[in-house]
Amino acid sequence: MTIQRPNDDREVTINFSLAPARVIFEAEVPLLYTVAAPAGRELLVYLAETTAAGSWYILASCGKNTVTDMRNGKLTVREALTSSWMWLVYKKDDDGQVEAWAVDADDIPDEHLPVPGTLLFAETKVKGRRSVLQDWVHDLTFMQQSVLITSCRGPDGLSKDHIAKVLLRWLRRCFLISAFDRKAIWDPYTPGGGSFTGPCTMKIEEAVDDYLRSVDETPHHFHLHLMHAAEILGYKHPDAGIRFFWHQFYRRIVRDAHLYPESEEQMDKRLGDRREDWLAAEGE
Repeated sequence: MTIQRPNDDREVTINFSLAPARVIFEAEVPLLYTVAAPAGRELLVYLAETTAAGSWYILASCGKNTVTDMRNGKLTVREALTSSWMWLVYKKDDDGQVEAWAVDADDIPDEHLPVPGTLLFAETKVKGRRSVLQDWVHDLTFMQQSVLITSCRGPDGLSKDHIAKVLLRWLRRCFLISAFDRKAIWDPYTPGGGSFTGPCTMKIEEAVDDYLRSVDETPHHFHLHLMHAAEILGYKHPDAGIRFFWHQFYRRIVRDAHLYPESEEQMDKRLGDRREDWLAAEGE
């Protein structure tokens, strides 16, 4: 159901710009943001629907703590929009003409409002803060988290379609939140993720084979980061299938280098946030 134009007797005048002052959430275009209104006020704006000729917006009151409370998970997006007065605004694409009406939440089709209970950053809220790391990563030691984070960097000097970067996008998917999708994607082939955590366009097992054949041309520094991250995922990831994949990949890298694999207990001790244990593992 599309949004319908309200009766003229509810029309109000907009005497300020709808240009974003603070973007709160966007996906190619700002979807939730604030605008500067007269008398130093700030109003909340939500893009409710786009049509061939223009766009429908919901304007609402924005208190001093509204944005902070949404970001900290204390206030849902729908509550922020509907807790006080609301205006429905239509802006034409061709000439920028704006019309506005005073409305209630019942005047707007439910599918054009945020789903009840939806938090702004539901997938990434950790102790009131936003984080790109998936929730399970926060249960790891700081050193193990750091190893995963440093593995995100792609190898220098290789083309963007090099097999190392195909495998790296799958690695990132396993412990990062997809920024565009606002969720974790635990499958190598599911569409989404943009260019940073995008899908694999070939069988992931074939990508592993191709990568191991390219080791001689791959920067050694990158190769070690990938190996250590794969070790952690192979021991710690909550999904059994992902855990098995990365553990097998880790063992293949180790065998390729004629080394012995580290046990989970050995890894936990070496990366257990204790300096003396780390130094002992390094032979110091």
